[in-house]
Amino acid sequence: MKELIEKAKELLANGTLDLVLGYESIEPKKTRPLFVTNAEEAEKLIFNEFCLNNLATYLTRPEVKKAKKVGIVAKGCDIRAIVNLIIENQVPREHVYIFGMTCKGVENIKCKTCKVHNPHLSDIVIGDAVPETIEKDAVIVHEDVAEFNKKTREEKWAFWSEQLSKCIKCYACRQACPLCYCNRCIVDLNNPQWIDTRSNPKGNLAWNIVRAYHLSGRCIDCGECERVCPANIPLMLLNRTLQEEVKEKFHFEAGYDLEACPPLTVFEKDDSENFIR
Repeated sequence: MKELIEKAKELLANGTLDLVLGYESIEPKKTRPLFVTNAEEAEKLIFNEFCLNNLATYLTRPEVKKAKKVGIVAKGCDIRAIVNLIIENQVPREHVYIFGMTCKGVENIKCKTCKVHNPHLSDIVIGDAVPETIEKDAVIVHEDVAEFNKKTREEKWAFWSEQLSKCIKCYACRQACPLCYCNRCIVDLNNPQWIDTRSNPKGNLAWNIVRAYHLSGRCIDCGECERVCPANIPLMLLNRTLQEEVKEKFHFEAGYDLEACPPLTVFEKDDSENFIR
């Protein structure tokens, strides 16, 4: 990734950027996030199919917000998160410099339904163009959601009751999600206490359902929540089920268009009200 390294060096050396969020190799087939603050450190930057972390998660952290301007190494799915953060007024567009990386896919099942192997928002594109396997306007049908929807209501309830019973309330899903940026999460509020913080059926269900609804119309399918879950709960099945509801009802997919707001955060005077009884 010579082009990435040289550009990062240049922008750090001339003061355009104070910080670059990227990846470094720590062992064969394994990488970790890297915070680069000077040109010398930029030599460690890499990009390959093992760069799994969605670095957009760090853009809302106080330590990163202090920087005058931040560079970020971002795949198409990561850029979808950045688009959402800009729309939701969490990251000013002028505050972030996007190193858009063309991506053939990483070690993750999410790439099967990716429509942005080539960056759709960036300040520089690095890498050769990659043929897109899915057209931009194509309607994605997730096989896992289609199979799940064949179940009866009772079977769905039994499935999620079993899966969510495994939750240990570690909140790794929240920490890895670029769209979970509240200063104080609802699960941490204790006056009043909305969600039982213990790992039990009631608290587990409340936490996971509330979080899924908070991501409705916002989840960008990066899959980080499921990847980091130590209990192997199929969290993306829950997220994708709601994604498909949003696509069907509002014809909206998150993270592609800077001018399009998540449908559950805005309203129009001519919105349909046929759900009101």
